[in-house]
Amino acid sequence: MASSAWSFLDVFGVYSLSNRTHAFGVPAFEERFAALHKSMPAKSVLGYVTDNPGSDTQAQAEFYLTQYALAPAIVKATTEEHFVVGNFHTNSPDKKKLEARNLAFVQDFGNDVLILRNTTR
Repeated sequence: MASSAWSFLDVFGVYSLSNRTHAFGVPAFEERFAALHKSMPAKSVLGYVTDNPGSDTQAQAEFYLTQYALAPAIVKATTEEHFVVGNFHTNSPDKKKLEARNLAFVQDFGNDVLILRNTTR
């Protein structure tokens, strides 16, 4: 558990250094995801999708921050769950890319945070 905490802090440190011009830290993520967090059951299990490139350090940091902001729900780095949280950086994510991943829009929580549904589950 301690090593996981140190990994989180390492990723968070890299993320915060590379994004000083953006308002995305722990408090900002908690605020961005507050409406979703309030509306879901505590024992939820969600997938995760973002428009960040997967190999980007920022993408990893944002995934961990999303997990933190939505705790105690479980957020997995997959789109194979029935419901998937979308963490986007644009007001209009590419619908064709989402459809290609079998994802359909369910609800917009503002701040570019969406809930999507896996259409194959």
